[in-house]
Amino acid sequence: MQEQDFVVDTASHRLAGTVCLPDKEGPFTFVLMVHGSGPLDRDENTGTHKLNVFNAFAHHLADAGIASLRYDKRGIGESSGDFFTASGTDLIEDALACLDAMGQRQDCDPDRIYVLGHSEGTTIAPSLSIQRPGVAGIILVCPFGQPIPVVLAQQADHVKQAIQQLPGLKGTLLRLVTRISGDPAKSQQKFIAKLKRSTTPTIRHRFARVPAAWFREALELDPKPLFSQVTCPSYILAGAKDVQCDPADAPLIGEWIKGSTEVVVIDNLTHLLRYDFGEPSIFNYKQQLKGPVEDIVLEKVSGWILNQLSN
Repeated sequence: MQEQDFVVDTASHRLAGTVCLPDKEGPFTFVLMVHGSGPLDRDENTGTHKLNVFNAFAHHLADAGIASLRYDKRGIGESSGDFFTASGTDLIEDALACLDAMGQRQDCDPDRIYVLGHSEGTTIAPSLSIQRPGVAGIILVCPFGQPIPVVLAQQADHVKQAIQQLPGLKGTLLRLVTRISGDPAKSQQKFIAKLKRSTTPTIRHRFARVPAAWFREALELDPKPLFSQVTCPSYILAGAKDVQCDPADAPLIGEWIKGSTEVVVIDNLTHLLRYDFGEPSIFNYKQQLKGPVEDIVLEKVSGWILNQLSN
């Protein structure tokens, strides 16, 4: 395996990333990796949370003979630009720029390009396959099929229940904070109303800078019509204990997509692609991140791509 620096210049900024190549001669099957939401770098890490998802995928794929490209979001890591002013459309354009530049590489087989999206990336990957019909297939890891307001409401409800069930001093303190700051679901509705009233690319909320343009677009997104336009082969992988993206959406998405689909829901798997054998909760994330991405996730994805190549 070897890794190379990658850069692509857009009209307004530069995107930086890493190409990971197998130890053999090309041209290679390539996979472009598209992040979940938030200020994530090429490995889906932030300053405080190290998910190390895309580097795990890249290294495993290289061992299977598959090349990949992962990149820093605009304004994050070594990419220039401003993450907070970017809309969802802007993020799609960034992914397209990387996809097109990747496809022009001499070591890339343009007929064997796949796009892997995680979480929010599972709505960007379909957009790329629609705008670039030559994409050989998409991999949707932890997708969601409901409109964003429904997803956010589900997440707020989970937070509320998790706080009520959290034991010890931490639970006591969080319940006190909730009584002071208000019910999570009601607070979220106030936040959404504030976003809808806004007209600027960013707003301030609770002393933090918020990417309002991105949120406004996301609130209007209905995934079903989007997935219904996908005609390429698709692999859909969900975690049975994902509390951010409902695993029940995975088979629905498989029905909406017009191309051939394969759907798998992995027992005890969470949104972080780690196992949780207890009651699923976002408050278990810190413990989960002490371990690596589960091998079964990596093997399922590489196995599907290799099977596509053999058909």
